[in-house]
Amino acid sequence: MAKYYDEWYEKNKEKRNLERREKYARDVVYRQACKDHAKSYRERKPSGDIKTTRARKPVLVEEGGSLRRCWTLAHLANKVERSPATLRSWIRKGLLPETPLRTSTKDVRCKARLYTDGQIQVIKTALQKRGRLKTGDMSFRKEVEEGWSALGICF
Repeated sequence: MAKYYDEWYEKNKEKRNLERREKYARDVVYRQACKDHAKSYRERKPSGDIKTTRARKPVLVEEGGSLRRCWTLAHLANKVERSPATLRSWIRKGLLPETPLRTSTKDVRCKARLYTDGQIQVIKTALQKRGRLKTGDMSFRKEVEEGWSALGICF
């Protein structure tokens, strides 16, 4: 039975998704049910501690003779209740600016992105205003860049 459904779904996926989008656009009750379902899923989804040690411990970065406490992308993801993969996707798409702070290592592939408490708060505040970030929402990026500039972070 599952194989039949998989084959059927592959043939009808685009048509089915188009029907769902149209129904979502025109049917207020269906749209609200979808939103409620998504909200209940997010509430059921485990959040809190991320199981990596890098997410729990701050990284101390020397800047101008003083130490600055920074956090990894995993910690940022935990704070804004999104997955690290989602945040990396936003960075790739240009929705979230790349942080200038990185761990110091010779291997470029191993340089972890680092965020200060202030940067995390700016991102969290900007997301709370929007709820769900939409592709192409460059106002989010602009707000984050302005907030980081106010903190003295140049990129």
